[in-house]
Amino acid sequence: MGNLNIKIGLASNILFALAIVLISAGAILDDNVVTFFTIRVGVFLSLLSVFYALFKYNEGDKTLKKIWEDKSNSSEKSFLKEIWLLQPILFGILAVIIFVPNNPLII
Repeated sequence: MGNLNIKIGLASNILFALAIVLISAGAILDDNVVTFFTIRVGVFLSLLSVFYALFKYNEGDKTLKKIWEDKSNSSEKSFLKEIWLLQPILFGILAVIIFVPNNPLII
């Protein structure tokens, strides 16, 4: 999503709304596989929504593309910069943890 020219607040709101729809659909549907994936995708999107909301609070309502450009071209060393630039890796690891069936970390 980093190359999109969309404001971070709007992206956070869209992800949150989609997460609510998926979690609700997962609670209503009967098929175990569909329920498994819809609920977990909803949880993943809600975590991404919270991540973007925290950065909206910190950075203001900039576009995702502008935040990527600012963070990647900045010479400052900060924890938030590193977290933002490493988000593909962090959310990739989180996705693996969330989507592995029978994960002992998730009851």
